[in-house]
Amino acid sequence: MRKHRRTRKGGGSLPKFGSALRTHLFSSRPRMLLTYSIALLLACTLGAVTVFSVHSEKPDPGRAPGALKNGSTVVSLTFDDAFVSQMNAKELLARHSMHGTFFIPSGFIGSEGRLTLDQIKAIQDAGHEIGGHTVNHLHLPVLDPAEQARQICDDRVALNSEGLNVRSFAYPYAVSDLRTEQIVKDCGYNSARSESGLFRGGACDTCDFAETVPPANPYSIRTSTPVINTTKLASIEREIIDARNHGGGWLPVVFHDVCDGCSSMAISTSDFDALLEWLESQAANGITVATIDQVIGGPAKGVVAGPVDQRPDGQLVNSSLEIPDPNGDPNIRAQCWQRSGYGDNTSTWSRVESAHSGGWAEQVTMGSWESGDQKLIVEEDSGACSPAVKPGQTYTMSAWYKSTAETKFVVFFRNSQGRWKFWTESPQADPSQDWTQFSWQTPPIPDGATRLSFGLQLARVGTLSIDDYGMALDSPT
Repeated sequence: MRKHRRTRKGGGSLPKFGSALRTHLFSSRPRMLLTYSIALLLACTLGAVTVFSVHSEKPDPGRAPGALKNGSTVVSLTFDDAFVSQMNAKELLARHSMHGTFFIPSGFIGSEGRLTLDQIKAIQDAGHEIGGHTVNHLHLPVLDPAEQARQICDDRVALNSEGLNVRSFAYPYAVSDLRTEQIVKDCGYNSARSESGLFRGGACDTCDFAETVPPANPYSIRTSTPVINTTKLASIEREIIDARNHGGGWLPVVFHDVCDGCSSMAISTSDFDALLEWLESQAANGITVATIDQVIGGPAKGVVAGPVDQRPDGQLVNSSLEIPDPNGDPNIRAQCWQRSGYGDNTSTWSRVESAHSGGWAEQVTMGSWESGDQKLIVEEDSGACSPAVKPGQTYTMSAWYKSTAETKFVVFFRNSQGRWKFWTESPQADPSQDWTQFSWQTPPIPDGATRLSFGLQLARVGTLSIDDYGMALDSPT
């Protein structure tokens, strides 16, 4: 079990449904793909060039974007983050003969509370669109261009390699900039969806009521804010009616969980079913449902792999914790290090000046504990921060610490599919009032592991200060 992700409840049970028919706005057809590898230099950023590996597909004439009749409105039902409760959405959509777009972070596939690969394939086989959502669901604009390209391109590579036809993208956390949009385009996507920019009463009263078809910027498709557990069904219907009454257009709707009370980002199965039933009733009023790809159209582009990280095996970034993270974190956590935890506990993280060396260290104080832990580990990414490793090798990791409770290293690895998994942990290190270095040699790296994330853990009430991490490849014995 992955020991630093929050646990989630399973999806709710589905209600009983009647059958229904709908008229499709667009048609789709099968695509035959043929891949081969070439090398290509693509501009990753304005003024920066990165080497990408490209797999070209057999030419596909694609479809022109669907033209809307005056006053007609198309709704796209989109689902983010591969939550397993989205299987409820699949079943409900089938009852109403509708299709949606499911944006999948490939690194999440098969992890706790997420869709398995077989479930995702079943979603595609049922006529739904599968889209990309990065490998590890990171804030893209704060990453360096190469890491952005790996997150965006390699997600599409991983999904396509499993037989999933991926043309559309959605930004994690709905954050992007011009550089990120260009990288999405260079990775071969036909479009990218945000999570804002359209009218929502009280939040964006001056915004347009609908996106245009085609959109002015297909790499920043506008939506209203995502549906959460406090969103009223009537407000979703009102947004669609407002779009129709103001000339029509395109309204992508963003969902996460589809279940009864399983998360703060959930719509209940009964509300989702009622929404689909209402959408059916609006067909005569010019409101129809289509996937993102059906609206955008266009041929499938080549599958592009991100650039390869050139750092030596085991090399850490910002091991001294001196460089602050640039993403605006109120506590300014150290760049390339993530504060992580799970279970039933309360904790406070801070960046402190009482360091072992330099000017800064990281500190966590746990005020109560029933289960789980808090830890400072290497950022789980695809190469900008996490060090590369070789199967069969051993590595010695170290850190300086002060702690009122025992601590230990916990270690995770990234497999060839981009998925992070808990691997192992060290013996306990004793509490220490003074700065003390703790070192530990890992077992041989398992087959299939490509990168490591590790860090010191606090799993009791107390305070742990951390500084000056280290990692070194051991000489063969």
